[in-house]
Amino acid sequence: MQAFFKKIILLICVLSGGILWAQKDSTANDKIDTQKLIIIKPYSPTVSDAVKVKQKPSREKDSSLFEKKEIQYDIYSVPVASTFTPEKGRASDVKRMRQPKLYDNYAAVGLGNYLNALAEFYSDLKVADKQRFTIDLQHNSSQGGVKNIPLKKKDKFFDTKFGLGFKSEEDQFFWEGRLGFLHQQYNWYGIFDPIFSEAELNEINPTHNYIGVSLAGSLEMKKGVFDKISLAYQNFGDDNSSSENRITLKPNFKFDVGDHKIHTEVTADFLAGKFKDHLNLGFNKYSFLNLGIYPSYNYDYGDLAFTVGAEVFYSSDLENSNGELFIHPKLKASYHLAEEFLTAYAGIDGGLEQNSYYSLAQTNPYVAPQLMIKPTHTQFDVFVGAKGMLADNLTYDLRPGYKSKKNQALYHAYSKEYPLANSGFTYNNSFLTIYDDIKTFYLQGSLNYKMLENLHFGIGATYSNHSTSGKNKLMDSEQKIGKAWNLPEFEATATGIYKISDRWSTEVEFYYIGERKDFISKSNEVFETVKAKGFLDANLQINFQVSDQFGIFLKGNNLLNDSYQPWYNYKAQGIQGMLGVNYQF
Repeated sequence: MQAFFKKIILLICVLSGGILWAQKDSTANDKIDTQKLIIIKPYSPTVSDAVKVKQKPSREKDSSLFEKKEIQYDIYSVPVASTFTPEKGRASDVKRMRQPKLYDNYAAVGLGNYLNALAEFYSDLKVADKQRFTIDLQHNSSQGGVKNIPLKKKDKFFDTKFGLGFKSEEDQFFWEGRLGFLHQQYNWYGIFDPIFSEAELNEINPTHNYIGVSLAGSLEMKKGVFDKISLAYQNFGDDNSSSENRITLKPNFKFDVGDHKIHTEVTADFLAGKFKDHLNLGFNKYSFLNLGIYPSYNYDYGDLAFTVGAEVFYSSDLENSNGELFIHPKLKASYHLAEEFLTAYAGIDGGLEQNSYYSLAQTNPYVAPQLMIKPTHTQFDVFVGAKGMLADNLTYDLRPGYKSKKNQALYHAYSKEYPLANSGFTYNNSFLTIYDDIKTFYLQGSLNYKMLENLHFGIGATYSNHSTSGKNKLMDSEQKIGKAWNLPEFEATATGIYKISDRWSTEVEFYYIGERKDFISKSNEVFETVKAKGFLDANLQINFQVSDQFGIFLKGNNLLNDSYQPWYNYKAQGIQGMLGVNYQF
């Protein structure tokens, strides 16, 4: 240690003298003196110079250390007889599932009793990179044959829809357009008053045709505030001098507010039409302009999610020069109470639905060619519910609610004491519309079961308890009758799909419609309530895939062979069978 301190002291002295000499010499002469060179060996420490730290770390504050407990154990040797002979291991082959090939074109045709015919075609053609051209066709028809009706062999129908479409994806947006055509033919064969002679029945021509043309397009942006805009035009009419035009414009926007987005949908809906005044009801023209805006905000926070919005609509009746403002709050919230097993939700909704000749005729194709047209205002629809899983692959949804509708469109059988000349719909065989305010308590429920891709089964039901105001008078009568005409109290559906093998599959469908009430007029002041009984319809389809492209199907409809009435005095065909083929390419 003494030698160590001597070397340190010597080194400090040498360095100090050099510094003083260098400062002194630098003041006298800036040149380096080369006459004398002194080299001092730097300090090179050795192992022996190291000082060992003798402090030991404390283990008392280390919480990860515990006192070891003494373990006592004994070993018992038991001989075990074994006949196992190991074999040489071999790698298991992994079978790759062959992915089904997707085809761009599909066609199907079918033919059954009552000369029922089906035709479907769809084609998706690639025009250029990110551009597609589509063609679609749907046709259903029957030559009739319903039993026990006065207008025999006059119950045929056909329904044909044809469309052309084009889709394109650009750098900044998507756009598509579609041109559609519609031709439907039905017969007013539901005569319920057997007062007409055979000669009079033979003179009735109940055939009527619906013709429609539609043109629609949409533009969707990939970035920016402007989200999407859609524009649609529809012309609809019949061969009884009825015509209707409708234009709907819907631009959508989205705005950033902090870390969230406000979605806004704007609606401009114009509807105008006219009827020939066949029935002298005093109305044959209608036109409406509905302008609305609907901003909404979606928020998710863990198990809680909700949507807040409000819809504001101004509806203008242009023919009668009056308008009305509607405000509908739209709120919905959901909360996961037990992960995927139970989610509770609640909300309030509302809206304005513009009825049209097209929408009414598609719901009931046997309407008269002169209807009262009004918008239906859902003032509120308050609901609560619960959904989730009862077991693996079994989901449920239960939703009770209460709603109020103003000017709900209702169908009722049109009856007239004396038919009009040259008309096929004034023989107590068509339907008119009336409007009433209805409050409804409803309960909806559904169950769905899915086991992989082989089996899927679902059931749903709705119970509705309607109460009406009875505010509307029937034509020139002073009598007010208020019932939810042709609205069932109970509806249910059940569907199932079972894939038996790679080639065989089956589909089954049941639906039930409860009893509905209607009325007919005995005179201008006397009305009689009539009923259309509830019915259960069962349908089955069996599919056999001969190859990847070619398949055969067998369909059976109304398997219970029930001549039920979907509308009062309009009987359905009995049991129906159809054999068909499909081909994709």
